[in-house]
Amino acid sequence: MIVYFRRLYGIALPLLGIALSSIWGLGFMALMGINLEPLSLPIPFLIAARATSHGVQLVARYYEELAKTHHGAKAARNALDALFRPGSLAIIVDAVGIAVLMLGAAPFNHKLGLAAGFWGFSVIFTVHFMVPLALTILPQPREMENKNEGVRNLLGRAMAMTGGTDGGARAILAVAALCAIGGGWFIARVQLGESEAGSPLLHRHHDYNRSTQAINTCSLAPRNCTWWRVPTRRAASSGRTSWPPSSAFRRTCWPIPVWAAPRPFPGWCGW
Repeated sequence: MIVYFRRLYGIALPLLGIALSSIWGLGFMALMGINLEPLSLPIPFLIAARATSHGVQLVARYYEELAKTHHGAKAARNALDALFRPGSLAIIVDAVGIAVLMLGAAPFNHKLGLAAGFWGFSVIFTVHFMVPLALTILPQPREMENKNEGVRNLLGRAMAMTGGTDGGARAILAVAALCAIGGGWFIARVQLGESEAGSPLLHRHHDYNRSTQAINTCSLAPRNCTWWRVPTRRAASSGRTSWPPSSAFRRTCWPIPVWAAPRPFPGWCGW
């Protein structure tokens, strides 16, 4: 935003929209008793990015209208009239798409869909209403010339040289088709679920993940096993009776005769 606008309103007002939408979203979560978990943190960042996008579009349109009308309040109104309908439609679609998580059976999905759906829907009020209102109240910029036309003209010339020609359009469609085919080939290799045993929030060599991996890879043959904890060399030399979590587990198993083995049931691991 600093490189593109190089003006105070173009930097501060989108950040104001992010702050207001975050206040609305976090306040709604506190009101509904929904806690913010580490696994749900990417969703607020995604909503903040969408709010920034809408705020930047409003401010950019404001500067375009200001260069034509030379009147701050009228330019803000024209920007709102031009972008409110398509922007609100995009926000509603985003909010409904996030709220679909409520259809999941897990309580985590229900809470996340409810909180994130409201958070995304609040962008209509915190950005699409507040940014033009702030532009109406704030002092009118002295310099009314729109200096962002160079970027737009550059993009327009690049599009005219590529997609604006018949050969360029065909080349773009061919590249898009190849990318779609390649994406479909990689989709078949996407792994569903956790790729490793245990919890992804913990380190791979954490005791919990190592224990979960040991349980999942146990032998289904009925055995009589005894587990004990082997302390590390440092813990053994200190003479402590309570060993640290870094101590390793070991087991000794003796085969059980078939006539004495209990009957297994689904999910049973005979140790």
